[in-house]
Amino acid sequence: RLFIVTTTMLRLSTKYIILLWVGAEYMKSVKILRILIIGTAFGFVTHPACYYFLAKNKYFYIHLLALIQPVMFLCILFLLVPIIGIEGIAVSKTVVMIVGFIISVIGITKLFNPFKILKKWMFPVIIFLVLSSFIYPRILSYLFFDLSKSTSQLFLIFCLM
Repeated sequence: RLFIVTTTMLRLSTKYIILLWVGAEYMKSVKILRILIIGTAFGFVTHPACYYFLAKNKYFYIHLLALIQPVMFLCILFLLVPIIGIEGIAVSKTVVMIVGFIISVIGITKLFNPFKILKKWMFPVIIFLVLSSFIYPRILSYLFFDLSKSTSQLFLIFCLM
């Protein structure tokens, strides 16, 4: 759950982080950062899954991920960058992370039933996502009305996360 919490808070804070850290001249990078954070959200399955694969000697899935992900990243990268520019890099990485998530879920289901675990914490996660999506942006807009570069405000935003 912690992975989902930190990813959500980071996603909701991206605009403020960019403005407070590097300034308004880098606002175009907010979209790229948000795309990358979406892909990172799928790590809540892929990272622990790799440990299970190692512990249970299921090297097939580790090898499959190691083979598919870089090849897919490069293919999508060369396809999207000429079309959508630098955002194509972020989209490529996010698509690869989603594919890694799917492969990990397939591999994990061969070891145990992950849906029993998901059923236990899915409801609290959904409640958190809904509440944080409505409340946290309001807190940010209230606290950070001056969005000029500021180390102290940047520190505060990381403390809030």
